[in-house]
Amino acid sequence: MASDKKAIIEQARKRFLIWQTANAEQNKREKEDLRFYAGEQWPQDVLDARKGLPANGGVAAVPARPTITINKVRAPVQQILNQAQASDIGIELVPADDFAALEQPPDPTEIELREGLTRRIQRTSEAMDA
Repeated sequence: MASDKKAIIEQARKRFLIWQTANAEQNKREKEDLRFYAGEQWPQDVLDARKGLPANGGVAAVPARPTITINKVRAPVQQILNQAQASDIGIELVPADDFAALEQPPDPTEIELREGLTRRIQRTSEAMDA
């Protein structure tokens, strides 16, 4: 029994490593996108070049130059997020007559009951927050 648990844990570790290796590049791109969205839009080599240099060997000091970031990404992303939050997405049940030959059509009260149950599940699960 203990060997079964060890085998399961070892298999889970192997699968995790496979997943981690397969998604490494995608995770890297996602982190870069999040940093860009947060305002870190200058490449590191450009930032280093704009820091300025101290006086060295008779050469005058180079003052630091500004790196201005005008984030044009936040507004469109926020607009899409607002639209998604404002939309009333939900499940709507519609009676279908696909199985009319097999049985009689569903009763309208049955449909209302199922819609009520569906709305209750959506409300209690806080599906809109997701």
